[in-house]
Amino acid sequence: MSNSRLLRDRPFPLAIVIFGLLSLLYGPPVLAQSVQDAEARFLKGIVQLTFEGKRSGEGYFNRDGSRMVFQSERLADNPFYQIYTLDFETGQTSPVSSGSGKTTCAWLHPD
Repeated sequence: MSNSRLLRDRPFPLAIVIFGLLSLLYGPPVLAQSVQDAEARFLKGIVQLTFEGKRSGEGYFNRDGSRMVFQSERLADNPFYQIYTLDFETGQTSPVSSGSGKTTCAWLHPD
């Protein structure tokens, strides 16, 4: 059996070879516990702003940076994102959406 047929008939070993070559070129794969280290290669001054809920999504700042609007999954009876604002002066988080249904991206109007 020729080497080319062996690789063609058994794609799994070929995938291992390709993965190994990519690891040599680009470094080892990023494991879940080292995601922050990987992000730090591209981002500096990373600060976590939200701490409640199962997960949080997109967030946008207002013009002067005093508030942020963001998505978060916080309600036990609703497994979907809801919209909240965070006031950086007071630290208060306030719901914007009704708490039912699904929401998507939000933004703060400049005025």
